[in-house]
Amino acid sequence: MNNLNVFKKVRIGLILLVMFLISSTAWAVPTPSPVKYIDENGETKTITNYIELTGDESPDNLMFKNGGWFVVKGEVTYDEVQGHLLAFKQQVEKTWQCTGPDVNLILADGAKLTVKNEDYDMSFRNLAVYAQSTGENMGKFEVYAKKSTAIDVFNAFTVYGGSVKAHSFEEYEYGIWAGSVTVNGGIVDAAGITYGIYAGDRKVIVNGGSVTAAGFSGIFGYEGIEINGGDVDATATGVSDENNFSYAIGSWYDVNVNGGSLTVHAKDKSSYGVFVSGSVAHLNAGEVIADGEGSGIAARPSCSSSGVELAGATVTTNRYTYIDDLRSKSGFFVKVAVNVLYTDGEGNVFEGSIFKWDDLVGEFIDKLDVVAGKTLTPVYKISFETGDENISIESQKLAAGTTPTKPVDPERKGYKFAGWYTDKDFKTEFDWNEKISQDITVYAKWKKELPPVKYIDENGETKTITDYIELVGDESPDDPMFKNGGWFVVKGEVTYDEAQGHYLPFELQIDKNWNRLGPDVNLILADGAKLTAKNKDFDMSFRNLAVYAQSTGENMGKFEVYAENSTAIDVFNAFTVYGGSVKAVSEEGDGIWAREIVINGGIVDAAGSSSADYSGCGIYASDENVIVNGGSVTAAGFRGILGSGGIEINGGDVDATATGVSDEYNFSYAIGSWYDVNVNGGSLTVHAKDKSSYGVYVSGSVAHLNAGEVFADGEGSGFAARPSCSSSGVELAGATVTTNRYTYIDDLGPKSGFFVKVAVNVLYTDGEGNVFEGSIFKWDDWVGEFIDKLDVVAGKTLRPVKPNIVVTQDGEGKIHAEINGNYIGEDDFIITDRIEVDEVKFERDFTTEGYSTIVLPFNIKTSLLVGVDSVLSFNGIVLDENKKKAVAMQVVWEKSMEEVELRAYTPYMIKMSDKSLEILGSVVLETTRDAVTEKDGWEFRGTYSFMKWTEDSPDLGRVYGFAASSEGDVSVGQFVKVAAGASIRPLRAYLIHNVPSTVRANGYYANRNVASIKDELPEQMNLVIVGKDKNGEEHTTVIGQFNTRSGEFRANSVKRVYDLKGRSVNKDARKVRGAYYGKNLLH
Repeated sequence: MNNLNVFKKVRIGLILLVMFLISSTAWAVPTPSPVKYIDENGETKTITNYIELTGDESPDNLMFKNGGWFVVKGEVTYDEVQGHLLAFKQQVEKTWQCTGPDVNLILADGAKLTVKNEDYDMSFRNLAVYAQSTGENMGKFEVYAKKSTAIDVFNAFTVYGGSVKAHSFEEYEYGIWAGSVTVNGGIVDAAGITYGIYAGDRKVIVNGGSVTAAGFSGIFGYEGIEINGGDVDATATGVSDENNFSYAIGSWYDVNVNGGSLTVHAKDKSSYGVFVSGSVAHLNAGEVIADGEGSGIAARPSCSSSGVELAGATVTTNRYTYIDDLRSKSGFFVKVAVNVLYTDGEGNVFEGSIFKWDDLVGEFIDKLDVVAGKTLTPVYKISFETGDENISIESQKLAAGTTPTKPVDPERKGYKFAGWYTDKDFKTEFDWNEKISQDITVYAKWKKELPPVKYIDENGETKTITDYIELVGDESPDDPMFKNGGWFVVKGEVTYDEAQGHYLPFELQIDKNWNRLGPDVNLILADGAKLTAKNKDFDMSFRNLAVYAQSTGENMGKFEVYAENSTAIDVFNAFTVYGGSVKAVSEEGDGIWAREIVINGGIVDAAGSSSADYSGCGIYASDENVIVNGGSVTAAGFRGILGSGGIEINGGDVDATATGVSDEYNFSYAIGSWYDVNVNGGSLTVHAKDKSSYGVYVSGSVAHLNAGEVFADGEGSGFAARPSCSSSGVELAGATVTTNRYTYIDDLGPKSGFFVKVAVNVLYTDGEGNVFEGSIFKWDDWVGEFIDKLDVVAGKTLRPVKPNIVVTQDGEGKIHAEINGNYIGEDDFIITDRIEVDEVKFERDFTTEGYSTIVLPFNIKTSLLVGVDSVLSFNGIVLDENKKKAVAMQVVWEKSMEEVELRAYTPYMIKMSDKSLEILGSVVLETTRDAVTEKDGWEFRGTYSFMKWTEDSPDLGRVYGFAASSEGDVSVGQFVKVAAGASIRPLRAYLIHNVPSTVRANGYYANRNVASIKDELPEQMNLVIVGKDKNGEEHTTVIGQFNTRSGEFRANSVKRVYDLKGRSVNKDARKVRGAYYGKNLLH
């Protein structure tokens, strides 16, 4: 039986537990939605742990005793007559300690909490009221009490926002009663028969908002009253049976009006506006207006003096009253504060006592009739501090609310007057239209008259500056210029050495909201100048720093910083170098640290920490890019150059070194980023000294090698990439690249994300006959391994194969053509439609020691060719003086002759005076056609592609090429029979002997005739120039002799045809309609 009973009890217990859990789940209170409110600091905060008042809670609900955070949404009413109480009640222990409740009340926008009490005395230990906004829509809290105080708080009643109305209708009760009352914002309207607002233990403080109070006494503060801001309106409604007087606002301690406005109404003749007893009404600032039947301001001396002190507020009152309460008459006063003046606007000025007992004559010194009923305005003084004891300017006295008169600008020998400022640091210039509201001193700013200084600005133009500060090395660290920034100039040698007690104290200025205020420094380095800063512990820092020079040569000025325990040059925003030589070395930090670093010119040498304890950078852009547009940059550190937002090298020369590996990281790099590294021009040289170092490093990004030259050496890999959240690798897109190897960093990232590739429509060559395009190193998902050609390219110099012709249009609509006469690619030189271009650039390396062959794709007058001495055309095969076959060239033009027009697609020979050919003016690019001059069975034939003859070329034996230097048995001035392996670039010409038609078969030599024809042709032929003497008679000149197979001859592979946009045509390009440049189609 016992076991059975135990089982029953257990089962019943389990059933009850399950029921409880089900009940708890069913009746669980939902989590309240977040509520925003404006806190005590004026900031918007969010709260989720609160109780929403709804109006139907039980008076026994513990929340009314415990307090906490409460929120009112919508309209909620508690009406005692209807049986609903807002039952907050002070909790008092037997030792009379008040223990609660502490209530924080948030009034949602548009909400209204109404409390109507008949007998119930709603009370709190502490009460604070908050709102969600400051406009007309802010929530309301209204309390109407019939036989009790409307709002009764034992300790502190604080209003931060919202509209609070507290009205009590029973005599001897109050609108608001609290130990202290503080109003920081919002609207407060309090009315009681006895008092509107009563602080029974401490002060009434108004810092802002609007306060209206009415009662026999409107506002009373036991320990005093402070009005620091906002608008206060208080009314003494009458006189009670208990007292023979009343007041709108009063205290037994001081009443201080420090700002805002105070308006008091004494409705009854026995009432006062402002009342103090044994204390003082200090009217320090703002505006005070007193009106009504009673006296505006009254004082009663008691145990101490009592009265009114006019100390800065504008005051309007009907009269000032001394209450004779059998106390010492000498204790009462109405006076103007020390060093303050007042005026009534009628030419009268008041200072010192206005109303005071005179013991000598036994009566009051009375001027009250003079000031009563008037508006007294303080007179303020504006003083002028010139900074020079020999220069004085008389101060001005002005009524509050008026503006001062600007004096004549003072003069000081050797200085230029730079204006009046409100502070000694010259941060804020004084506004002469500003109305005076206090005594002020303004300070004259002087600038030393310095000679004009020239510098090269950001556009490369020489500018002159006269408004600057010259750094001399002995300035005080407290000099405001180091905080304010500006333009600074260094002349000669200037040194700041922290160890010697002199440091260059530029330091980043930060306000309480963490805004960076300065300094912004523009530093001009005069020619031959040297500014040296040696810092041990001081961290020299700037908001922005820009460095300029006066020239670009060896004499340009220097700025050198050496730091032991800090970053050498520390810039919060942008560090920009336009010129000069900048050296930044740190032993325990970065050489240069800035959010963005831009180098447009000059020399920059930066070295970071080499300590194993700290992985310092030579140059570190923490948020944005490192950009090099020109100049020379050298950087060394565990990370030579790091650009958090990427790196761009558009010009100049960059040399970066990874000095080793720190304890912090297991690898280092000379230059790297988590965003793209772009080399668009100039040169980049990287050194990976350690085997765990890399030259160029990218992580989740790409090294785009678009132009210029890139060289990597050292023990470590020249290039390394780590795929992370995106693909990463190296793209060869136009730069010349030399590196020992390319490395894939396997960091658990996808292998498919790594690559080394040649960009689209770009070809590369290693100079050994190999041409590369597309992927060089890439993961192949199909076979599960890398497609690897790295062994072929590692350790070699890869050069881009430039297009043979590029046509572009600039932003002004002008069309430019660039013809690559050094082209070694596979494409034919094809122009499908006539194109007029405004400018043409012909890129080709010429010799000045002999003749060169050339074909131009446009007609041009010889006067528009710069660098040409003479032009020749093919004139057939002749016998020279030794009766041997020679190539005859007719003089078309030479410098002594008048200009002639050269024809497009006509092969010529030219003699150059310069190594480059410059073409002046605009030309018309003609559509491509055969470039052939034929005579006596021989053709001087122009080339459109890179041609190479092989063993099975049918033309071998009858083709002659013109060489550029001597070699073997070939002599100067010869056309040499082409052998297998010889080649020629586009827009040049060669000789070919045409076989008579009787010995041709389908364009090839008939087999029976090949040997005989080859035997008849010489191995080489001299070049003979046919000219005319002064009499017009023809004569011949045998020129010196040249070699053949170097110079104009190069190796190449099978040709393809492209249009000007780089699209493969795969057929005769001359049938393609239109060639492209940019986004425009040319026809």
